[in-house]
Amino acid sequence: MARTEVRKVAATVASAVAVTAWLVVTASAVAADHSVDIVDFAYDPTRLRIRVGDTVTWTNHDQAPHDASGDGWQTGTLTDGLSGSVTFEAAGTYRYICTFHPAMEGRVIVEARGNGGGGGSGGGGGGAPTAT
Repeated sequence: MARTEVRKVAATVASAVAVTAWLVVTASAVAADHSVDIVDFAYDPTRLRIRVGDTVTWTNHDQAPHDASGDGWQTGTLTDGLSGSVTFEAAGTYRYICTFHPAMEGRVIVEARGNGGGGGSGGGGGGAPTAT
């Protein structure tokens, strides 16, 4: 192979590596959606681990009304087939209940984006969850 061709191949490989690295970093920074089903008077799953910026959607599959209600946030009343979503903007552990049936409990553990995570305990400091 001539030197010019070797340089072209090396440049192409370097570009492909750079694009792949960018895609990996970008994919890890994108917020994700998560689901919690409400079935037989229980949340499924009862514990969910997510990252800052992710959204959780609760969907009621019971005939009785339910909700997910935490410190400063709530999905609103969910009748059979309805969903409510909350986006979590700060790391922490968010405990919630159904205000109609307080024995129903769950928690969302929100970890910081990037390497390792970092959860906390309590309610996340400055970025309160937002219902959508």
